[in-house]
Amino acid sequence: MFRRLLVPVDGTPEALEAVDAAIAIARIGKADIHLLHVIASFPAVAYLAERVHATRELYEREAGARALAWLGEAREHALGAGVACEGDYTFAARIHEAIVDVARNYGCDLIVMAAPLQPSMVSGHFTREAQAVMQASAIPVLAWR
Repeated sequence: MFRRLLVPVDGTPEALEAVDAAIAIARIGKADIHLLHVIASFPAVAYLAERVHATRELYEREAGARALAWLGEAREHALGAGVACEGDYTFAARIHEAIVDVARNYGCDLIVMAAPLQPSMVSGHFTREAQAVMQASAIPVLAWR
């Protein structure tokens, strides 16, 4: 049975559905949940260094505040169901790599993530990030759609 689940959240209803699925799994196996929001790194432009610095600080502050709100909402779901839950956010250039790294660093044995099918794909491909996590992770991934 799984003991520690990683659930990436991005503020979408689908991500909250994945949180609820993880809660159901966690309750069965008495596991805990680690929530994660990965914020895409701010792109730097060398020739506008002063302006980029001020804009970067604003971007990181606002993105961090948004992440904390989303993590808080997801955490309330878990705690309301009696499941131990913690969470944090990070900045990364490659979102899927950050998800896999955090799962490994926290000793997670399952990643539960929203992975709706891309509507334009008749063959039913998962979103790019979900597919990248599945390909990069040695940890099992439950793709919730």
